[in-house]
Amino acid sequence: MEWVNVPTTYVNGTELTITVLNDQLLQAGTAVVTVQNPAPVGGASNNAPFDVVAVGQNPTPSLTEMTPKHTIARGPASKQVVVTVYGVNFLEDAQAQWNGFNRPTTVVSETELRVTLTAADVAEGGVYGIRVLNPEPGGGASNTLSFAVHAYVMYLPMMIR
Repeated sequence: MEWVNVPTTYVNGTELTITVLNDQLLQAGTAVVTVQNPAPVGGASNNAPFDVVAVGQNPTPSLTEMTPKHTIARGPASKQVVVTVYGVNFLEDAQAQWNGFNRPTTVVSETELRVTLTAADVAEGGVYGIRVLNPEPGGGASNTLSFAVHAYVMYLPMMIR
């Protein structure tokens, strides 16, 4: 989605207002906003995403961070792990998934939720994926963050005679 040379109003040194026409908002997607200052000093700003969600459509969530990012596998002795996931566009009925399977999810806010991993999820070593889904209409799956389960290694003392 591209908008070129949209009408812009200077508010102050840190704020501009742009005018977007209704027909530019009919298609859902992400527009990239860049500000170009005139020469001779001039230059382009960094890109900033502007998400357009069609009327009546739920946004797609996006994940940025989670804590913890890993745990240690303890086989049958493993315990549940609660992971806090940060991002944007989490709806009240957002659903977190562990490798494509729904897990108990508590939405704290539009930018934070908690997902409970079962003891079986973290019993064996490996790298697994966590993502979040928002319901239809619109909605959909977020990007996936990797969660590492480190294999548990136990060293036993040895006596040599």
